[in-house]
Amino acid sequence: MHLLRLSHRTLLSQCRLSCVASRRFPLIPAVRTASFSTNPAAAAAAPAWTELDADGRPLPKRWTPPPTCPGCGAASQQTHAELPGFYPLKPKKPAELEWAGLPATGHGPRKTRLDRRTETADVVWKAAMERLAGDAAVLQELGVDSADSPEPRPVKNVGPKAPPVCHRCHYIKFSHSAPPLPAPPTLDTLSELILASPHKTHHVYHLVDAVDLPLSLLRKLRGHFHSTLPNRITRNLTVSYVITRCDVLTPKRAQISSLMTFLKQTVKARLPKDEKVEGPAGSETKIWAVSSRKGWDIGGLKDEIKHRAGGVWFVGGVNVGKTSLLRDAWPQNGKQFTMEGIEVGARPKVTEPEETELVGEGEEDTGKQLEGLLSQVQQSHRPREPPTISDVPGTTAAPIRVAYNPLGGRSKLWGELVDLPGLERFGSGDLLKYARADKRKDFRVRGRVYAEEYTVQPGQSILVGGLFMITPKTDVTVMVNPFTTLPIHIAATAKCCSFLTHPSPQDSSLCDTLLQDPAAVGAASPKPTIINDEPHHLPSNIASAGVFTIADDVTEKRNPMLMSAHPAAIRALPYKVLATDLLLDSLGWIELTAQVRNRQDTGFQKVDVEVHAPEGRGVGQRHTMGAYMMLDKSAMLGGLKKKTARPKMSKKGSKKGEKLRRRAQNS
Repeated sequence: MHLLRLSHRTLLSQCRLSCVASRRFPLIPAVRTASFSTNPAAAAAAPAWTELDADGRPLPKRWTPPPTCPGCGAASQQTHAELPGFYPLKPKKPAELEWAGLPATGHGPRKTRLDRRTETADVVWKAAMERLAGDAAVLQELGVDSADSPEPRPVKNVGPKAPPVCHRCHYIKFSHSAPPLPAPPTLDTLSELILASPHKTHHVYHLVDAVDLPLSLLRKLRGHFHSTLPNRITRNLTVSYVITRCDVLTPKRAQISSLMTFLKQTVKARLPKDEKVEGPAGSETKIWAVSSRKGWDIGGLKDEIKHRAGGVWFVGGVNVGKTSLLRDAWPQNGKQFTMEGIEVGARPKVTEPEETELVGEGEEDTGKQLEGLLSQVQQSHRPREPPTISDVPGTTAAPIRVAYNPLGGRSKLWGELVDLPGLERFGSGDLLKYARADKRKDFRVRGRVYAEEYTVQPGQSILVGGLFMITPKTDVTVMVNPFTTLPIHIAATAKCCSFLTHPSPQDSSLCDTLLQDPAAVGAASPKPTIINDEPHHLPSNIASAGVFTIADDVTEKRNPMLMSAHPAAIRALPYKVLATDLLLDSLGWIELTAQVRNRQDTGFQKVDVEVHAPEGRGVGQRHTMGAYMMLDKSAMLGGLKKKTARPKMSKKGSKKGEKLRRRAQNS
């Protein structure tokens, strides 16, 4: 009997511990109401209840999805499954069932780990009470009455559920694939949206990708605004440049600060001559170098955005990081909202600016105008659902609009942050069709690349991913440092051409190096090409992207063993070390370095390289950043690499030679 009481006491103690643990994490029941379908007018227009589920509950024939997809911004539709914003006629996924106010499964709400833990505690309690029903002494000793029950757990009001994303966003998130957009946006789309906006002031953040800086820069952005928008808009329109994904350039934020001069000069070289990169100190136009992955300068940019009233626009190419920046710079009181009729290339249906203008400076703030203007936005805002972020091209299909009140509600004006779909880029669009489907994931730079150093002898070429071929046209040795995720292979030029025309690269020994699709590049119908005065054959869709000159003098940086770094001493050297950066659209860059000598008759040699690429596109050039030497120096300072020194001169026979010299002087 004593052992039985002890076992009962132990069981009750475990039961009490389970109940206490379950009360620390109260049960959150899944809310199942029909208030999430849409507005009351749409709910009243829903079809009659005609079908029944397994438990005999009625099901609607159709359900009303959210007006727009919170992930990509596309207007919802239920007709074309291959287009953005598609929702099925009947909800199937758990998020869609919750939004429609239906159970996630045919057997009731979905059970979480907390639900199962609570049910286990209740079962243990009931079993203990049944076993101790006739033992009043044990119950009295524990201070438990037979009629007691576990304490009721407070029900937490979770509020309305976030709307579900469309099927395209679902496939992007879980399958990492999606059909391309039917028509990519253009600069005319941006001009139409700005023209239809109710704001008087506009600020455009032009996002530029640091991976291929400055290839993703739109050179004629400001000129396009001035040629397509009226003067009343352009006089209050400013542009700032934001360089994103800067963590691929350097490992530390302090090194980005030392590169700001190079970044500004690179952006300036891409723009027209009469256009400035940024305004004077303290102005509203400043160049930013940020990283959403590591959070570099995101806080400063967010503080600048929250002080801006009017329209704030994120503009840039595909996969430059606009949606990631929107997620990180989301205003504190920002609310996502939609306007009916907003699609790519279509004007939103908004009221005229004169009817929706807020109280300006110098006018009395009665509060009525602000309340009336924001009423529509607050009625149509939804619980925040973060936008879909992926490196799949064309993730954002329509503008995503976020309304906010500057300065945390203390301002008389209101702002609107708009994330626009990405403009077309060759490296993130048409180039992928020339790669095999199972290798397209390698055509994305997700982080910093640790470059290795390769040597290219005269008569050799460099294959980059089986789609780009770099051939030196000068008989010099070239050092190659590829800052890209694509595989590198160095071989004779004739052999590289045969690799490009390989009928089945997936079955060859270089299947992980040759990523091209032979049918897409035209390997079956090669065309004759002259490379370095020799005939070769290349696929029909591979063409020359141009001849680039290695011209940047990096003698001082590449030769740390110089006796003197004075400019006069460097000019007196009989050789030079030249370098340049070849840019691959959205794929990184390749640093080329060559040492040339000063000939008496012709002077220093000129080093040229020819690049062949799909359609002859997606290749650019810039002044070298010296990234390899910068990373090499960081590795030495961090103790990851030992600093090598020049070996000492041999001292063999030095003493004997000194004696002979002294004897010769004395004699």
